[in-house]
Amino acid sequence: MAGSRRILFVCGRVEARSAMIRLAALAGAELDVTTEVDGLQAAWRSAAVVVVGSDLAAAVAVTEPPRREGVIVVADDAESAEVWQLAVALGAAGVYQLPRDQHAVLDVVGATLDGPIEAAPIIAVIGGCGGAGASTLAAALALTSARARPTVLVDADRYGGGIDVLLGAEQCEGARWPELSGARGHLEAQAFANALPRVGSLAVLSQDRGHPQPEIDLETADAVAAAVRRAFAAVVVDLPRHGDPVASLFVARAEAVLLVVPATVRAAAAAAAVAASVVAQGGVPSLVVRDAGPQRLGVEEIASVLGHPVGAILRSESWVMTAAERAELPVRRGRGSLADACGSLLASYIGAREMTTGEREWAEAG
Repeated sequence: MAGSRRILFVCGRVEARSAMIRLAALAGAELDVTTEVDGLQAAWRSAAVVVVGSDLAAAVAVTEPPRREGVIVVADDAESAEVWQLAVALGAAGVYQLPRDQHAVLDVVGATLDGPIEAAPIIAVIGGCGGAGASTLAAALALTSARARPTVLVDADRYGGGIDVLLGAEQCEGARWPELSGARGHLEAQAFANALPRVGSLAVLSQDRGHPQPEIDLETADAVAAAVRRAFAAVVVDLPRHGDPVASLFVARAEAVLLVVPATVRAAAAAAAVAASVVAQGGVPSLVVRDAGPQRLGVEEIASVLGHPVGAILRSESWVMTAAERAELPVRRGRGSLADACGSLLASYIGAREMTTGEREWAEAG
């Protein structure tokens, strides 16, 4: 079964078959459909997943197929005691009703196909006030990370105008949040990654500035959050300052929540409210203080006022602001305060390590 992406579907029910065809496509798998229960032994062993319809479950059980993982039963009545007895006889992990339970089936199938994959760390970035530079930092972090590992930049701010604009990538082909509306359950990792626009070696999931931005459905966001953590080695998320369910979802799963705070009294006051919101969502803010100095608040003073540790210190660089206006990449020079901060933050939250062969191929492909 190693490396196999084949699903064996033993069922004669037309409605269930139609549902499984759709689910196999979503999971990026090949579907072998049969109603013949004799001679199943070889296919039963070699398939990554076996799905047996309740209409043929008794007949399959009589053949005494070998015990294995990755077997489920689908039925018209998933609560039927008789069906559960047949499921036990087949060594099935569960009984589901199609099409009602299609998302649950997709989760089971997808997890079996993809196998255990270490979830990539999420670094979320949020501005303590308007104009703090959070989106620029998020973009710079993602671009820096993408030089060493497969990385995706996720734009979770539907009122931000699209982070692809900041990268000069608004014309790049690929899926954006509106195209993902209605996605549920397990999304096949590689197919999802390949569908996103790329800026060099960086994948980007952006809002679409050309259309009214509907609220992102929480189930869609949940499926996307799981998919990006399977498909990439690092995930950077640009968060909105206003809390919403999608922002809360990413905050709760983040390795770090970077709160960008300009070193002024008003910015610190605004950032205190944002920090409290992050904490309420289950996150622990780490401060990125911008432009501290003798004429402004000091780093220690801001840390004391907000009650959170400082993860990095930034100073404004005129070329960065000029680059943003021109939609140029914000770390193209690879040096300066922004580049230094990105390197330090990535080392702290992702760690320095040698690239794997697959990651090196990803970077070179960009």
